[in-house]
Amino acid sequence: MEDAARAEDGVFAASEPTAPEPTASESAEPQSSGSEHHDKAVALLVGLRRTDDRFTLSRRDIRRLTPAVIAWFDNGASVTAVHHAMTANVPALVEHPAGFLAYRLRELLPPTLPPMPVVPERRGDPEAEASPSYPMVDCAGGCNRAFRQPEGTWCRDCRAERDRRTAEAEAVCGRAA
Repeated sequence: MEDAARAEDGVFAASEPTAPEPTASESAEPQSSGSEHHDKAVALLVGLRRTDDRFTLSRRDIRRLTPAVIAWFDNGASVTAVHHAMTANVPALVEHPAGFLAYRLRELLPPTLPPMPVVPERRGDPEAEASPSYPMVDCAGGCNRAFRQPEGTWCRDCRAERDRRTAEAEAVCGRAA
């Protein structure tokens, strides 16, 4: 009846849009699912808005994306790797940030890391098994180069030069005889 009176006067009250009442599951913070990576995944998703305002996500979006981020962590990815996968080379226009992130998390998911190989323990003196270390010597060929070598005092270049000269001398002596 009141609306009819307002309609007769030609004045209509602007109806204010009312937000739908959040359900109990939407109003609560994301629940911890018992996964060891759950809290880390939620913190990463919530913190994305620090990197880019376009990634300000709703609680619903965070709940929906959390399992995908946990899958990355379960496959051995670091927080930095997941953050990079979601935020690197973002196009200028992202109409649906949650959909964009879901796509990247799904399509760029790395494979599970193989288990670390078991390295057998060394027995005995570790220095005894190491390769021998030869003392530093100066080259006797006149180049003043220091090097390590098991025998001899000529470096590689001086030995090559000595061998070349010896071959030339033998060639000259062989022709002269």
